[in-house]
Amino acid sequence: MPYNRMNSYEKRSVMQIQNPDITNALQRKIELQENGIILSTDGAAGLEYAFYLEHSNGLEKKYYSDNLTHFFQIHPNLGRYTATFFYKKNTTIISHKIAFVIGEQQKIFLIKKANLATSKHFKIDNYDIGSNTTFVVFNGSGSTIYSPPFGLSFLLCRGYNVIVCLQNNNQYQGLSFEDFGKYVGPAVKGKATYLYGSSLGGYCAVYYAGAVKGHVIASAPRNSAHPALITYSPKKNNYNADDFQHKDIFENELSPASVNIFIDPHVPEDVFFLNNYVRTAYPKVNLLEYQHAGHEVLMHVNRIGHLKNIIGAIVDNRPFEIDQNTDSEFTEIGKAHFFLKKQDIRRATIYYQRALNRKSPNKAVAAKIRAIKRELGLLKNQKSV
Repeated sequence: MPYNRMNSYEKRSVMQIQNPDITNALQRKIELQENGIILSTDGAAGLEYAFYLEHSNGLEKKYYSDNLTHFFQIHPNLGRYTATFFYKKNTTIISHKIAFVIGEQQKIFLIKKANLATSKHFKIDNYDIGSNTTFVVFNGSGSTIYSPPFGLSFLLCRGYNVIVCLQNNNQYQGLSFEDFGKYVGPAVKGKATYLYGSSLGGYCAVYYAGAVKGHVIASAPRNSAHPALITYSPKKNNYNADDFQHKDIFENELSPASVNIFIDPHVPEDVFFLNNYVRTAYPKVNLLEYQHAGHEVLMHVNRIGHLKNIIGAIVDNRPFEIDQNTDSEFTEIGKAHFFLKKQDIRRATIYYQRALNRKSPNKAVAAKIRAIKRELGLLKNQKSV
């Protein structure tokens, strides 16, 4: 539930205490102002107070004093924060942390984090903010149990609980369908549940959905360790088919809820996996096609500013439109590749230049742009011979 903002400071009572552990009974509050965040606490005789505020861009500190409040002059942007309240009496120091998120319309949600399961293969954490809607998210290939969770702040800021399922660089082969249901099922009971991810994470959203009867929001779902994909594109694959432990999706209990798939129909591996493994289980998928967005289709949708609205529309069960007219560096790269295959140097060069001019800080994007430049050079040389 939202943490109520204070309109004014209440008068603090000062308690006579002998044991600093009484700080457990002190009330701690967070409030927002247009240009800052205020942390405040009740007081007790003999104590000094310090305040830390951790945010995405760093750590703000206010060292010990007699003041019961401190104003941190930073803009209260959407995102996750941790407020730490320190109490010192003589040489004894006690601290209390409050994790919270600043959401839309400047709402503050307290985060109750709990570990649901941990093994050497996976880790599942629940970030509960008291919502009636829970997203279960999955990470991509190469991630570990220490990797940042996919979409965590984005979803918390929009008022959803988030359950994070982390793998240990094993393509989620250490987490069975049955164990997922055992660990996650009780935490989403009575909640509207959405499984969300991209690429490997999108595959997991589809694969595990039936265990909790949740809706699916998956982008370019595929598991590159799947034996069929190893056979389909052996030059792009370093996985061993014998390591794959999951059943086919259709062999699991299936979800009766909606299955929403973002995809670029020009990516062969994604279309192959969609048609042969997703649609065999869920033939009535709601397909959200973005031409030439590439395997990174979700990044394109986010870059053009439409992801928030589409996620909200799916959750609220309201209609929305697919924008095929707005480009990002992802569609420009995709179109450059498309015209390269057609040996259309002029149009390939136009989209290459547009992507280059965006000066994206994304290293993967920069690498793809350099690859297009090399391909353009080769094609020009071939045509000049």
